[in-house]
Amino acid sequence: MITTTQRTNAPLGVPDAGSEFRIPTPVYAVLALWAAWAYWVGTSETFSAGPDVFFRPIALTALGPVGIFLSAYALSARLRAWTYTIPVGLLTGLQAWRVIGFCFLPLWFFGILPGPFGLIAGLGDVAVGFGAAFVAYSISKNTSLIGGPAFYQVHVWGLIDFAGAIGSAFLTSGAVPAVWTGPVTSHAMEVWPLSIFPSFAVPLFTILHFIAIRNARRGAKA
Repeated sequence: MITTTQRTNAPLGVPDAGSEFRIPTPVYAVLALWAAWAYWVGTSETFSAGPDVFFRPIALTALGPVGIFLSAYALSARLRAWTYTIPVGLLTGLQAWRVIGFCFLPLWFFGILPGPFGLIAGLGDVAVGFGAAFVAYSISKNTSLIGGPAFYQVHVWGLIDFAGAIGSAFLTSGAVPAVWTGPVTSHAMEVWPLSIFPSFAVPLFTILHFIAIRNARRGAKA
């Protein structure tokens, strides 16, 4: 179980003195079940569609978890209270894992993914990942930077990067022939193993962005 104790006189976005951040067992359970479901989504190809299908069912696996979380967040005071204890520096630092998106670049180079998607998603993720690492490190040295321009830039650009990746994946899926008629489409993102990105990674990191921004704004109002 992860536990962190905050300092006294905590600045914006950081829980008050004595508060602790713990990951309760139900959260581990939800993440495990979610990952298992994402594996099933990819291996069963239930949410995969042919290039002539305009609506891409895989989008539901990316948007659905975010919608479920936001609904639970709005309805559950207990969930909100728990998210408020998550250190903003940690939430920002976790975005550094986005550098894994670098894999889209060689996948494009070897003809597995279309160029527009590979470049937008790959370069965008790497930029956000390095930016998040820098901002998280800066926050660890000076917590007054929470809620500052660099903090919001990395989180807002992280969301824009996801929007660009989702949009380019759709446009290169073959569903819009007027836009993309290349032999390589984004279909690989709808089946295992790459389906783990839209079905798990994208919604998870989107939720982390939301919590980080919400916690910073809450701290700024305190």
